[in-house]
Amino acid sequence: MYLEARSIDDCLELFDLLMVTELVAKVEREAKNEKVRQHPRLARASAKLAAAVEVLLEASTRGEAVALDDLWELIEAVVPRTELQAAIASVAEMVPPEDPDNDGEMRAGLATRILMVSGFLKTLTEVIEFGASAEAAPVLAAMKRMPALLRSRRRPTVADIDETLVQGSWKRLVFGSPPPADGAIDKNAYVFCILTQFHRHLRRRDIYAEASARWRDPRAQLLDGEAWANAKEAVLTALSLPENPDDLLAEHARVLDQAYREVGGRRDNEALTVDDDGRLHVERLQAIPEPPSLVALRRQVSAMLPRVDLPEVIWR
Repeated sequence: MYLEARSIDDCLELFDLLMVTELVAKVEREAKNEKVRQHPRLARASAKLAAAVEVLLEASTRGEAVALDDLWELIEAVVPRTELQAAIASVAEMVPPEDPDNDGEMRAGLATRILMVSGFLKTLTEVIEFGASAEAAPVLAAMKRMPALLRSRRRPTVADIDETLVQGSWKRLVFGSPPPADGAIDKNAYVFCILTQFHRHLRRRDIYAEASARWRDPRAQLLDGEAWANAKEAVLTALSLPENPDDLLAEHARVLDQAYREVGGRRDNEALTVDDDGRLHVERLQAIPEPPSLVALRRQVSAMLPRVDLPEVIWR
């Protein structure tokens, strides 16, 4: 039992490390670097489009109808039509599609790393016995069907997956935009859609390994039945808790509600408000201009630093 628990712990720790460092972190870093690389090109294309739209807005404020040919003549005097068409194509290529979240580019990058995970996903749920809470049970069920999905050579369709688990920008990546008429899906995107949810639930222990020492169900260690009846009085006395928690929870709810209402009623800080549903709203902070002394100090410190990388300084 001890060796089994250690081996499962090692396996899941490697899986966690793979997800955090080799997959998610690297893909996020590559997506950010790609945005930085494309920014100059996107800025140039956007500037040309903005110039053309500005001409259009100026023409609309003249109060008289402008012929289409005359309008194009005004626009081409600022931006040639060929450059305008190229700018539109560039913006369409670089600007990501509208998604319910901002993770579409990162998730699309994950879907290209299928070879890194397909091998162990075919056996992970077959060699390790997992359990799950009610919330995470559908994700675990989808993971258990993953080996058959990966081994199949035909392209999967919506009927082969649990589409209720595909949310946010995953919908566009999994189902396509627009979805194909035959209902086919992107298998790689679906694999990572389920895998990222499985990893998140595993870290929260909503999905757990029964025989593991580190990744087991923490709720399984709670006292129940006769064991709790024997220890209850001593535990409640030590923690100064009542046997019936209803009054205690009601008092905490009252204090919390009162604190929210007190903060929401203050008018000394207009940037902070609390709505009727208890949600906190903070206005966007404006940047304070840097004083000239700070700018001069930064320039002086930069001039004093050696022109080498930090690892080289430590090595020397």
